[in-house]
Amino acid sequence: AASAGETPKERLSKCSTRQRKPPCEAAARCVSLTPSCSSTDQRDAGGAPMASADALSPAHRASRPPLDAGQRATRPCTVRASWADAAVEGAATAASVPVSRPTTCAAMARADGSSKMSVGARAAPVASRRRLTASVAPSESMPASMSGVSAVRPPAPVRSSSTDSTAASTCGWRAAGGSRESALPISLSTAGTAAAAAAARPYSFFLSLTLPELSADRPLPAAIFEGSDVVEMRVDLLADTSTDAIRRYLALLRKQSGGRPVLYTVRSVGEGGRFGGSTDEYLRLNEVGLRAGCEMLDLEAARDGPPMRDMIARAARLGIGIVGSFHELGPMPSQEGVIAALRRCCLGGAAAVAKFVGVASEPSHALLVHSAAAAAELPVPHIALAMGPFGRMSRVLNTTLTPVTHPLLPAAAAPGQLSVAEITAVRRSLGYLPSKEFFLFGTPTKHSPSPAIHNAGFEANGCGHTYGTVETDEVSVALEAIRKPSFGGGSITIPLKEALLPHADELSEAATVIGAINTLTRAADGRLLADNTDWVGIRNLLAAGLRQRHGGTAPAELCALVLGAGGTARAACHALRQLGAAQLYVFNRTREKAEALGAAFDAVPLSGDLDAAVGGLPQLHLLVSCIPGSAGVAPSDALLRRHSPVVLDAAYRPRDTPLLAAARRAGCTAFEGVEMLAEQAYAQCETWTGLPAPKRAILKALTEKLRRDDFGAVPSFDTFLSAP
Repeated sequence: AASAGETPKERLSKCSTRQRKPPCEAAARCVSLTPSCSSTDQRDAGGAPMASADALSPAHRASRPPLDAGQRATRPCTVRASWADAAVEGAATAASVPVSRPTTCAAMARADGSSKMSVGARAAPVASRRRLTASVAPSESMPASMSGVSAVRPPAPVRSSSTDSTAASTCGWRAAGGSRESALPISLSTAGTAAAAAAARPYSFFLSLTLPELSADRPLPAAIFEGSDVVEMRVDLLADTSTDAIRRYLALLRKQSGGRPVLYTVRSVGEGGRFGGSTDEYLRLNEVGLRAGCEMLDLEAARDGPPMRDMIARAARLGIGIVGSFHELGPMPSQEGVIAALRRCCLGGAAAVAKFVGVASEPSHALLVHSAAAAAELPVPHIALAMGPFGRMSRVLNTTLTPVTHPLLPAAAAPGQLSVAEITAVRRSLGYLPSKEFFLFGTPTKHSPSPAIHNAGFEANGCGHTYGTVETDEVSVALEAIRKPSFGGGSITIPLKEALLPHADELSEAATVIGAINTLTRAADGRLLADNTDWVGIRNLLAAGLRQRHGGTAPAELCALVLGAGGTARAACHALRQLGAAQLYVFNRTREKAEALGAAFDAVPLSGDLDAAVGGLPQLHLLVSCIPGSAGVAPSDALLRRHSPVVLDAAYRPRDTPLLAAARRAGCTAFEGVEMLAEQAYAQCETWTGLPAPKRAILKALTEKLRRDDFGAVPSFDTFLSAP
């Protein structure tokens, strides 16, 4: 939120000390690069010792922390992962390991078809420069209009050879603030793996950030980075390019972008940037990025020589994704010229990505770069773009890390550059995005906020899916919708959480342990996968409560109490065990139910009068209620004041339950059921889209739904949405 009438865009402009002409852009896609040398005795081009991997690893954090066995169980579709994927999942070795992946937009896109598109725009002035190849005459074989574009389809997504063809290959990273609580330090030797994970899906984006300065006092709004998988650091645009200044900028960028992988770019004047120094200075600036452990490094393919080749070799050994790039600012080359440029951008096989950018002077040029990249049959992923208004459709056609701007930024990085929202809107309207049907099964569902939540999540993550409700308590009715070819997945609520479980083809570990499901996903190979994300929502809130209550040091032996014995209570027991609860108690008025749940999770069963049953406990750190809010079951105020536990009531209708009212009177840290609903929905969204949950978009839709229902404001939601 801006202060004193100041708009976010005005606040961002304060980060700039001088006006700059929008530069040319850089983009990259990183693939798995297994380091060929693990020696810590690396030396730079001048013979000086390089910093060790251990010394560099604290400089930045992976965007996705390691998953324990229970967390991996929430990703039900099993594939064979590449070395890069394994590192992101917390694996310690470079061998292929089995991990789990959701069925994603990317997987669905491989099965779905595409529609037609057309484009029209105005020409933009261009500057001339020397050619990369001799074959650069404007193409005479291309039509002058875009009438031939009507049958164009985006290129097939690039797939890793190490993934199972029957399952989704997307590896989504998780932004800061996601449901994983900790971060995974990256050593320099695995610096590129976070970027590899971020770029492993089609329809990915990177944000072209052109601000010459960043401020710790005026951080960039989080909304700027939403939808972007990678953020580009344009070193040639910085106000200060000293080593210390670059490192400070990089540290602020990592923090403000939520730990996103960084593409480090020094763009020369001859290729549309601001750097006009010598080759030695160009290499010095790139050396800073290499030593800082940036996940991706853009190197201009037009440069050559032993020092350049040495830098390329060292970056490849260290696992940094190299982008071989070339920007043609003169007339658009012929198709053969673009192909030749892209092949040179492969850097003799050392590049992870080949990138060509030209200038479109007519609409057909957007198609030219697209078709040339496909015809080149490169051994690495490619990015092929045409700048200017006539080239905007090339950004829609590009499927790997398309460079984007944001309305809150002072200027775009290149002529014709669009935002994530603009590109996604065009793709959706033309049917380029995967489109499946998702449902909420159970009863009652009429007033559920789930459709608002997930439709907002799908739209923000660039999917064409729809989410509706199937109000039923009959398994046969639910199965009728599930068996439709258009079915992509669904949420399960009472009374079907256990009834639909036998109809799944595969259960996640969490679903197996809990014995109830709340998430269905149709895999790319047709299997019906079942999962449970309730425990994820419970765990995340309780972990946040413990941090609020006890700071960074949790109690040595957590003591927890669960009220209830149904499916949600089982999810709560699983979550508490995953949090490390040493003493677990379960309470139910029916003794037999309490004993059955206690036996399943090695918990102590309690029954009878609640205060009498738990009054003798020496300590109580966590309390989760999984019974209807109207039941009126709650410990006494005196008991809550004595133990001051973190309290979560899973019920959200009625909102002000007796337990929450008592907890607030006693000064406990308390969470309501609607907060749990949002947390578990984030996990579902990530499972279905393969992307980080767009929390801001989801919470905005949820709060609007709650307002229409006269639910009242949720303080934690308002705080999140009001943050910059």
